[in-house]
Amino acid sequence: MSLNARRVGSAVGLLGLHMALIGCVPQSLIYAPEAVLHCDRIAVMPFVDAPGHMGRRAGIVESGVVLSELSRMDAFDVEGAARLRKALHSSSAGTWDMAAQRRLTDSLDIDLVMVGEVTDYRFTKEAHTIPLMVASHTWTETICWVGVNLRLVDPDSGQVVYAASGSGKSNKGYGPAMLMATRKSLKELQQFLQTHTPKEVR
Repeated sequence: MSLNARRVGSAVGLLGLHMALIGCVPQSLIYAPEAVLHCDRIAVMPFVDAPGHMGRRAGIVESGVVLSELSRMDAFDVEGAARLRKALHSSSAGTWDMAAQRRLTDSLDIDLVMVGEVTDYRFTKEAHTIPLMVASHTWTETICWVGVNLRLVDPDSGQVVYAASGSGKSNKGYGPAMLMATRKSLKELQQFLQTHTPKEVR
């Protein structure tokens, strides 16, 4: 990878990290309903990885799950971080600041940016025993746990528009647990969109 490509990736990563750290702990609240209703396009940034060795690359996987779930809502055009990287790579700007951020998101017609972090990514072993007539049957079950914090942020002002958290567990792997956590964190946003029609306020 070239030095310029690494700088581009770092800049986009720093944008996601910077915006993920804005605001308080998510409380599953819609802070700016009008911004949600007027939003046409969302960019999903790479999420911050979960702590520990097990959580490495969990953030990029989670951002893909979020992108897919937002697309399923059929309420927004959804962009991944790849387009932002490409636009930043072709930009002549040598530094990354709020002004460069506004120019980039404006040029791509991005209204809101989704950022967040995977807060939990681990497994536990649970022993189960069934008493039988003669003996007992014991087995161990692996449970995967995933926790997610996410925020929708206005890239121009830095205002948190929506914030939520979710957790999931599954004995079928990290994928189902992550999907459960993501859907919980997006549940209120989806319910809000189902009960409001954006066209009515435009």
